[in-house]
Amino acid sequence: MHRFQRRGVSALQLRAELYLQLQNFTKAFLDYQAVLAKPDCKGTTMTARRGFADALRGLGELKGSLKEYTRAIELGLQIEPANIK
Repeated sequence: MHRFQRRGVSALQLRAELYLQLQNFTKAFLDYQAVLAKPDCKGTTMTARRGFADALRGLGELKGSLKEYTRAIELGLQIEPANIK
């Protein structure tokens, strides 16, 4: 595993998370948009959607952020936790 990846999270997504913490919502938005455009973002799609929604909210795009939060929730519901029976 590359040193900039943790549990399937790309360096691009890690940078987007840092941009959110710095409240640089435009750069976070662009990074999350790039992450979501990658065909191999399967394992990070839910967290990337949530981050994308956070960036949209920070930019004042409340309707778009609500849509993305809803998509993140839907993706989360598709994942069945291993410890729950």
